[in-house]
Amino acid sequence: MKKTLLFLALSCVSFAASATEANGISYSYADLDYIYGDASDASYQGLGLKGSFEIGAGFFITGSYREQKIDNFGGSNDVSEWTLGGGFAKSLSDNLDWVTQAAYVEKDAELSLGQFPASNGQSRLRDDVAGFRVSSGVRGRISPKLIGHAYLGYEDLGDVRDSLGSLDFDGDVYGDLGLEYQFTKRWSATTSVMLSKGVTEYTGGLRLSF
Repeated sequence: MKKTLLFLALSCVSFAASATEANGISYSYADLDYIYGDASDASYQGLGLKGSFEIGAGFFITGSYREQKIDNFGGSNDVSEWTLGGGFAKSLSDNLDWVTQAAYVEKDAELSLGQFPASNGQSRLRDDVAGFRVSSGVRGRISPKLIGHAYLGYEDLGDVRDSLGSLDFDGDVYGDLGLEYQFTKRWSATTSVMLSKGVTEYTGGLRLSF
């Protein structure tokens, strides 16, 4: 309940402010992405879909889904994630917006314990975590065909309780930097990098704006 109230509150940040459409930066789009992540003890890759839809006055709703495989301990691990949230964009200048976003996040995992089985002999672990993600920063037009963004965010996925006991997923600060090159008014190529404690994630994809 506390997380739901926090999400609703953050989604309404800057309600009294106004956004502009003069810069032509769209918040209605759909992306197909390839994702690669590198951590200190594992790497992962997969595909993802995400989208945003502007509902007026600078407000927009967001959603995403991704599936990825993690190679670790000699086993294959499958992780899926979906998010649902919203945000607000306020114009700072003709070419720059300040963007605030918040989302509910859920991750479902089927993990191989490989050479480190649980005390009860299980070799695979199935579980999920849920929490929230918030970010804020700038998105703007660098040139007529190039748009960039720089966000600072925070994610907290709470606790997992399963046959292994209670595992704490501490909250983590992250940075999100990205570029969008527009081939046409509707089609763009996108790339981004997300940096958090011990993990660097790269994303490249194709965007359809509408």
